[in-house]
Amino acid sequence: MRFSIHATGIPEIDHQHRQIDDLIAQYRKAANRAAEQHYLQALLQTTKAHFLFLEHFFDVKFPDEFRSRQEQILDWLTEKIQQRNRNEMGQQELADELHRVFLLNASVQEPRLQALH
Repeated sequence: MRFSIHATGIPEIDHQHRQIDDLIAQYRKAANRAAEQHYLQALLQTTKAHFLFLEHFFDVKFPDEFRSRQEQILDWLTEKIQQRNRNEMGQQELADELHRVFLLNASVQEPRLQALH
């Protein structure tokens, strides 16, 4: 069963979550390494842009815990991309892990973001 990561109730954020979810789905279907790299790089850039958007959207001093979590996710994502490039994990395994981590992050952070909104 597939669970979406975009249900926060904040339209702008939900849209960005759908973009991330869609990139993971497209990565899962990538037919070759060039396509995989394209989607992974797009996912990394979209995630960075999303995190920057969140900080500006809430127009408050963004708590250090959010920044720290975002840095951890970006570092984790970069390392997973490198592992895939070294053939240390399969495409479907990475796609599953990506979805799991982004789903977990969205579900944990949503109540905190709602409190700032």
